[in-house]
Amino acid sequence: MKLLLGLLYLSLLEGADTSSKWPPEFGKLRFTFEFRTRFETRTGVGFGLDPDLENPLFRTRIGAEYKPVHWLKLSAMWQDARAPLYGTRAPSTARDTMDLHEGYLEFFPDKKTGFGSDLYSVNLDGSGYKPLVQHESDNVFYASPRFDTTGNILYFHRRAAIIQAGSFVGNEDSLERLDLRTGERKRLIMNGADPALSPDGKLIVYVHLMQGQPDGLWMANVDGSNARPFFKTKDTWWYLQAPRFAPAGCEIVFSAAGHAVSGVPSAPIASARANGVAHLNIPSELNLAPCDGTSVKVVGQTGDDVVPAWSPNGTQVAYVGTGAFFVLTLANGNVRTLAQGQDFFFGDLVWLK
Repeated sequence: MKLLLGLLYLSLLEGADTSSKWPPEFGKLRFTFEFRTRFETRTGVGFGLDPDLENPLFRTRIGAEYKPVHWLKLSAMWQDARAPLYGTRAPSTARDTMDLHEGYLEFFPDKKTGFGSDLYSVNLDGSGYKPLVQHESDNVFYASPRFDTTGNILYFHRRAAIIQAGSFVGNEDSLERLDLRTGERKRLIMNGADPALSPDGKLIVYVHLMQGQPDGLWMANVDGSNARPFFKTKDTWWYLQAPRFAPAGCEIVFSAAGHAVSGVPSAPIASARANGVAHLNIPSELNLAPCDGTSVKVVGQTGDDVVPAWSPNGTQVAYVGTGAFFVLTLANGNVRTLAQGQDFFFGDLVWLK
């Protein structure tokens, strides 16, 4: 029989936050105090005057943990276990000092759930770095976070590997919603990725997946209901990604390759002068479509798959790819190269101002 008499947590933070939430924020020192008792019987003449007598064992533990950075944790523990009623010959009686003391140096202490990816938030000045969604098991990946206009609701893509009999057989993809105020989390849509929220907060446009591969753009109400194909035309693409709503009005831009249509295909009106192409020499393009899905036009050829970012005024689109940083002006198709180098083959931009 065990009786928990007391458990006390104290947290000291460099600043005003004294929360005892674990894992601690950087710079938090956490102390623990624990006292337990249980009844037990020790047998043998070496255990005191009454070797077969059932008596209480008292155990006291004091611990300390400190996490100076996210990849390192220092911890120590001291324990004292006593059975004073066993008599003077019993071990761990009042004559003993601490009977256990140990310390640990732990690297990457938060990586308890195997391989995967997490979502974090940070203020524009670099402060306030904190996790929002952390993977809960091995081979779970979170990506494509999108805030609503209030900043209180987060939408994101979750991908989890399906393992059967020790072998990978596929992925489970879903779009999910997290209320950052209450912690309420809900799965909205299956077989979806790369969500985009309309400026009025009513619609989600996303990449629909078939057996883990993109098979078209779909749209749904913001609660996940009424999911349906985005286009009312017969346009298809061999590959597409990154739908993004314009900051005003109702149109989307997205990156795609391998365009096919039953009517006359659109011709590119601009080129990023790429030094390489993707998809077995099938060039990728930026496409523009109204929210009703009744038409689509090519606004620029990018050479490789890119993630477009709208300018705040909705007149330009920026992207990174093929070793350069480009800005496309939609009105005339002009493409400017802002930078070049090894750092500009892949990127997901946010145009702030």
